Amino acid sequence: MITLSVVVLYLDGESNAGYVAVLGKPNVGKSTLANQMIGQKLSIVTDKPQTTRHGVLGICSGPEYQMILYDTPGVLDKKMHKLDSMMMKNVRIAALNADCVLVLVDACKVPEKWYEKFTDVDEVIPVSAKYGHGVDDVKDWILSKLLTGPPYYPMDIVSEHPERFFVAEIVREKIFMQYRNEVPYVCQVNVVNYKTRTTAKDFIQVEIVVEKESRKIILIGKGGKALKILATAARLDVEDFLQKKVFLEVEVKVKENWRQDEGLLRYYGYGGQIRAL
Repeated sequence: MITLSVVVLYLDGESNAGYVAVLGKPNVGKSTLANQMIGQKLSIVTDKPQTTRHGVLGICSGPEYQMILYDTPGVLDKKMHKLDSMMMKNVRIAALNADCVLVLVDACKVPEKWYEKFTDVDEVIPVSAKYGHGVDDVKDWILSKLLTGPPYYPMDIVSEHPERFFVAEIVREKIFMQYRNEVPYVCQVNVVNYKTRTTAKDFIQVEIVVEKESRKIILIGKGGKALKILATAARLDVEDFLQKKVFLEVEVKVKENWRQDEGLLRYYGYGGQIRAL
């Protein structure tokens, strides 16, 4: 069971729609909780830590409320690359701009020093995001903090991110599931072409960026077999997400030290906004 420590931050203004930042160390269940609350899978989920890189904005609307959940990357104590520093900056901005903050703590582990800064805890709620236990209690707590006012978004949408963003995330999830060790962490996935076609399947071209030729060889596999398996698994999930058939083309490119290139990282959307490549 995971214990969910809830920290409340109040901002000016009245609204029954509010922004909720979901924070915590890597692999404590932030994305699983966000998906449960929204009612569908928006954030990718794997058993590997630090799967989430971009903050994923999910919108949970009801007849009399709207909660905007910001699923953030796991908090890192040690930043190895410029990518890590930019992700942690986005986590801080999300916490400061939120109406309230959910901090997830693994109840099976001793809380780390990072959590000591959250001293003004409003309530502690035990929850198992995987099985949905306690999720309604978390929703009730959030709703108790939101005031009256108009919604920020149309009530029938679940995210403001473009479809391209979710296609790239699905491909990245499949990389985490198929490959081991460091390989998933050196990959950046971009949708470089997305053509909607009325008389044929939509065409989606995806590039996987790695830092070394050796990683490219691993991703492609002998005779291209590994990349073909990856593309097929991704295509099936993309079709399920988009609810239509697509032609998915995946290629691998090498860009040395992309995780240290601030300009490139901003182009990839790590500057705080999702860029529709």
